[in-house]
Amino acid sequence: MDILVTLTSIGVDQGTLFDLYSNVDGFITPFETNISDVNLLAGYTTSLAPDGTTRIRITNQSDKCSNYLEIAPSYTTTTTTTVAIVWESGSVSSANILSSTCGEGFVTDIPVWLNPITPGTISVGDILYTDALGTIPFYGTGNFYSIDYPGFGITASARIETFGEITGIIEICV
Repeated sequence: MDILVTLTSIGVDQGTLFDLYSNVDGFITPFETNISDVNLLAGYTTSLAPDGTTRIRITNQSDKCSNYLEIAPSYTTTTTTTVAIVWESGSVSSANILSSTCGEGFVTDIPVWLNPITPGTISVGDILYTDALGTIPFYGTGNFYSIDYPGFGITASARIETFGEITGIIEICV
């Protein structure tokens, strides 16, 4: 569990490095060391406090200071959001040229999948994959390829780089 440790001020005679201890072991062994004063003033989050910690002791590493501060920890929570990826299937030509493929009659013979940046269209920055899991990118040469996406109703010409990224002008072929 994450614990947020925040100090509102630190005396001018304090050093700049601090250690954090837990009441779980009687404040014997620090669970965090060398925490800067800047981080503590900004709010320092740790996930290393032992389970069951109800008090944290903050000690300064300076020889000038023998005092310490004990605080009750502020626990923070983490939220994870899962987003479903929608893969669109299509095909790309194995043939490529230096300019637009529209009107060239290239056959789109390599199956590809795409999670479009903008749903319903093909955009610069989209990445084409040769597997439905999106783990193997289509290896382009930096030239133009024909792309057919029946789900979008699109046949297009686009520059595709290594690792499947569409980087160049996209021309919708009619």
